[in-house]
Amino acid sequence: MSESKLEQEAKRFLEANIGERRKLIKEYVINPSRKLVREHLDATSGTKYFERQKYKASQKGDKFLRQKAMEMMRERGVDVNEVRDFTSMRELMMFNSYIEHLETKY
Repeated sequence: MSESKLEQEAKRFLEANIGERRKLIKEYVINPSRKLVREHLDATSGTKYFERQKYKASQKGDKFLRQKAMEMMRERGVDVNEVRDFTSMRELMMFNSYIEHLETKY
């Protein structure tokens, strides 16, 4: 941002009410920070890559679809109760595949 643009945004922030200030903070501070952290965590070179992928998988679909996918995995011999219990990328990919299949089915 240029200096005048920065000054305008600062003035806008100072003159705003609390609701508008929250929106501005969210727009200029929180959202870009979240995006930066997400990009860093999604980098495949990090040691936490598998953990991040498990978290993403645990957010896929709704509760019903996740339960159905876990049932399908148990039927095929994978002995886990939750996504965080996955020990291999194969199990994770299987779960994601089942979720995608169930989303098209239901």
